[in-house]
Amino acid sequence: MPIVMIILGGVALLLYGTRTLRKGLDRILGERLGPLLQRLADNPSRAMAGGVGVALLAPSSTSVSLLASQAVRAGYISVPRMYMVLLGADVGLTFMVQLLALHVEQFAPMLILIGVILYQYTRGTTSRGIGQIVLAFGFQFMGIGLIQNATSAISPTGDLSTLLKLAADNFGWMAVLAALLAVVLQSSTATIGLILGLSHPASAATGLTLPPEVAIAAVVGANIGTALTLLLIGWQDQRTRLLGASATLGKILLGVLILLPWILPHLMSLLQKMTPNDLGRQVANAHTAFNLIKALVLFPLIVPLVGLARRLLPGPKPGESEREGLEGAIEGPRYITAGPIDGSNLALSQSMREILRVADIVRGMQEDLWQALRKDDEELAKRVSERDDMVDRLDGDIKQFLARLDVHALDPDQAGERLRQLRYLSELESIGDLIDKNLCELALKKIRLRVSFTKEEWEELDGLDRLIGENLLIADAAFHTRDKALAEKLLRHKDHIDRRVRELRDRHFARLTVSAFGPSQSSAVHLDLLTNLRRINSHASHVAFSVLQDVSLGGAAATR
Repeated sequence: MPIVMIILGGVALLLYGTRTLRKGLDRILGERLGPLLQRLADNPSRAMAGGVGVALLAPSSTSVSLLASQAVRAGYISVPRMYMVLLGADVGLTFMVQLLALHVEQFAPMLILIGVILYQYTRGTTSRGIGQIVLAFGFQFMGIGLIQNATSAISPTGDLSTLLKLAADNFGWMAVLAALLAVVLQSSTATIGLILGLSHPASAATGLTLPPEVAIAAVVGANIGTALTLLLIGWQDQRTRLLGASATLGKILLGVLILLPWILPHLMSLLQKMTPNDLGRQVANAHTAFNLIKALVLFPLIVPLVGLARRLLPGPKPGESEREGLEGAIEGPRYITAGPIDGSNLALSQSMREILRVADIVRGMQEDLWQALRKDDEELAKRVSERDDMVDRLDGDIKQFLARLDVHALDPDQAGERLRQLRYLSELESIGDLIDKNLCELALKKIRLRVSFTKEEWEELDGLDRLIGENLLIADAAFHTRDKALAEKLLRHKDHIDRRVRELRDRHFARLTVSAFGPSQSSAVHLDLLTNLRRINSHASHVAFSVLQDVSLGGAAATR
């Protein structure tokens, strides 16, 4: 088999190991990593140390980048504060590379065996997640072993040998290549793992190991590549774009303008004294040293770096400005991203939060629409109608996000949750359309025709609106918690509201009189209000059926 194919196979194992690691962490920690990151960033004094801890829990640069991007996009954390967390996280991410440099390739088969047993033959979420993590280490160790064996067999006169020798004279280009490779692989660990494979002592006899300067330059490039990945992930949002640009700018200034030309010779001398006969250890130590130096040097310069990045970035794109609705929500998604999806459980928790945000917007529309009706406020009714555009945009973005999940990789619980979210989102979008196209039009019609209701009619309508508002809150809680008691309560309230609407229609017909101009102009508006309020309640109550179905299926599975 061609040696290049073996090396590419080793890279594939490194990449798949990183993906498996993210899935295992996602299975164990799920949605808890995001809130943890947010709490850590609330305190500047512990932000960097907290970043190290988060990276040790989730040793994946893509995972950390996604979490950081989502927290900043949501508006919970400022860009400078999150930059502090990222500086610590970059240090914590070097732990995985240190493990890979310990020459433990011979343990790969044992790790894979243990991982398969835990993942395939246990049922607990935690044990299966641990199995995936153990498998990830086995895949990565095996990948490095393949690369090392392949490089030790390369002919000194072959084409690959020539390329490596050319790299020795162009370590700046090697840094650029490593940065691009880190972006393509979406993993600095996989990129540096490849460097470790090419730096193994077994290749020294042929003279085909990477020269030390080139290996360290590649480490700097891989670190810059992780910042570019963050920039690409957050490019669609102004704040996350600023975070990615700040991180990239800091790594370029430190790595390219300071470390490579001025500090690299002294650093190599120190590392060679620490581990004189082990280039792989030197690469791993250089990776850790670069991130430690970066954290210490850039921590006091975060605010100037963010300011410089803000000046260099282009202004907001048309339609990207943070236009505020009456509910204070910023247009566009807060919790989901257009970038890579990092784990199914984490993705489903993000879409859950975004759907609950849609529910908040819809409830706000309902409340403000009723105020527009009561006060004959035409401008408020128009603004409520415009907010349906936000609901439509979020509906489309969330559906696209959920559609990008690999359905074949979901377990039955995850597939059921994805379907449940899509159903409730569809109900919320329908409620938004009812408020926009029906109730807002009725409000404008009432205002323009100068329709008025009697005190008794207002009391009846207000009471019905309050009942439906309570049911919308119960529906959100039932959707979020999947609580059987809440679902049953929701259905009881639905039946009660249906009976109440029929009673109010009958009362209205009993009061209806014919004047010289025919039936009262308020009658059509009144009846249409009753009809549409009932339809809103019906859409909100549909979530109860999904909850009760889930409980029923869970009980049947437990019985079996």
